[in-house]
Amino acid sequence: MKRVIWVKTARVYAQDSDMTAKVERTTVKLEEGDNFNKFVKYANLKGYKKDEPPYIEKVMDSVDGKWVEVDKTAYSEKLIAALKTEIPTEKIDFKALAETQAKELESTKSMLNELAERMKALEEKKIEADPELRAKLETKATELGIKFRENIGNEKLLAKINEVEPDFK
Repeated sequence: MKRVIWVKTARVYAQDSDMTAKVERTTVKLEEGDNFNKFVKYANLKGYKKDEPPYIEKVMDSVDGKWVEVDKTAYSEKLIAALKTEIPTEKIDFKALAETQAKELESTKSMLNELAERMKALEEKKIEADPELRAKLETKATELGIKFRENIGNEKLLAKINEVEPDFK
């Protein structure tokens, strides 16, 4: 069974030379499901006229090759709900908004500074890449029969060696 929804629309698509709106009035045929849901989701962004919002003309089902009209209220309610835009009625306190944004900015800056300090401490702690040390660690690990990957770090390789021979430094 296939359900098709007919939606009447009036969309402003351009302006005449006398600055009046050119309006395109069409009937859009949509299948139930993703097709209709996508239309509803983006209906408020399509530039439909406020005084002529889109409305459901009819909903039809295909039953044994014949089209039968179905109740359209559920689809109409969904479309009307999607087209409602809330207009704020209360005044916006821009000073308070600016203060909260400044506090958030300060907390973000302090968090970034803490992260920078932690990164600096980690970089200082890191063992420098010394080719002689690396060669020494690899030879000792092969002598002890320790298997390791090519890209293992010096610290981890040293830890594996110390598990077998704790006196090695």
